[in-house]
Amino acid sequence: MNHNIYVRFVMYSLIIGFFLTGCTVTNNFKGYETFKKSVSPEVFKNFPIDKKKIINDSYVQLVNFPTSFTSLGHCGLFMCYKVDSVTFKEMNKLSKSSVANLDTSCVIKFPSSINKPEFCTINYIVPNISDSTIDLDSLITINTSNIHIFNSGDGKYIDNEFYEVDKETTKKHGFSSGVFVENKSKTLLYWILIW
Repeated sequence: MNHNIYVRFVMYSLIIGFFLTGCTVTNNFKGYETFKKSVSPEVFKNFPIDKKKIINDSYVQLVNFPTSFTSLGHCGLFMCYKVDSVTFKEMNKLSKSSVANLDTSCVIKFPSSINKPEFCTINYIVPNISDSTIDLDSLITINTSNIHIFNSGDGKYIDNEFYEVDKETTKKHGFSSGVFVENKSKTLLYWILIW
């Protein structure tokens, strides 16, 4: 399949899918700023992408606003970059502020069933990018990526009105932020995920 046709097909599929689930695909600073204003500032602590030019240079930007939390069970911000070697090296330096560098063996993919690997002392929750509500697995492969966690925590990080009233009081909420780094393709996928 011609590469341009494939890229258009993927983009149109993403746009239609996100429209149906209450998400927004955007390549501008406005979506980032709107999301940032609608969540707790804690989730942006240590998040290295904050300059307007860098945000606008993202190849794809997906925003699941808090208003979609009730139907999706999560909200988040995803920014993907496919860059040249020099830019990749510069952006990869931004990942040095991470609190954890992981392979895929000790992570929990969300949304999915949360099964903690027994041999891991700490488990970090990362986005399941192949889930239909995120659907970014055509852009990067988690299994061949390095994972850097910038921040994570338990608790509620959006307005209480967005959390579904749940009789199951043991349901846990929290957030994580980080980046998937695929060295071979020079691809970086930054995320903030709130569940």
